[in-house]
Amino acid sequence: MPDELEKFTWIAQIADCDAADYSTYNHETQEYKPTPRGEEVTLLRLIFDDTLQPWYFTQIYETGKAKIYKINY
Repeated sequence: MPDELEKFTWIAQIADCDAADYSTYNHETQEYKPTPRGEEVTLLRLIFDDTLQPWYFTQIYETGKAKIYKINY
């Protein structure tokens, strides 16, 4: 998961946003956690799909490197 969240930091910067508004990192547990504002972001809901159910998406495949979702129209 850290790779996706590191990418999210860059995506937020490109969008002229502060990634800290959307996720936090706990140095003691070495875990990322979405903020309440981040819980509303589709990309973070897909990354944290074990705790946040993605809206309009169903996971159809997962490996250690990738997740594939079907969009529910």
